[in-house]
Amino acid sequence: MKIRYTLKDLRDMDQDTITPQIAGDVLGCCGATLGLMAHQDPDSLPFPVLCIGNRTVIPREGFIAFMEGKLKLDAGQFELLRLRGAEG
Repeated sequence: MKIRYTLKDLRDMDQDTITPQIAGDVLGCCGATLGLMAHQDPDSLPFPVLCIGNRTVIPREGFIAFMEGKLKLDAGQFELLRLRGAEG
């Protein structure tokens, strides 16, 4: 059985970064799509991402801030997420 991460799980973690798969669990979307978006157009994501070679990591605290409404989407980011969500 696959483990599904929640926002509470993220708050309880002590690591500095999370994977796109973990973020995808919390958001209810595909982590691979988040990783692809991070590499192709990191500014389209409403939370900070770091791309190091082929690897993508997401600063845990920045992602939590987004989930708690402390980071806001602009209209263009919202539209990109909506359209890409409809594709997958």
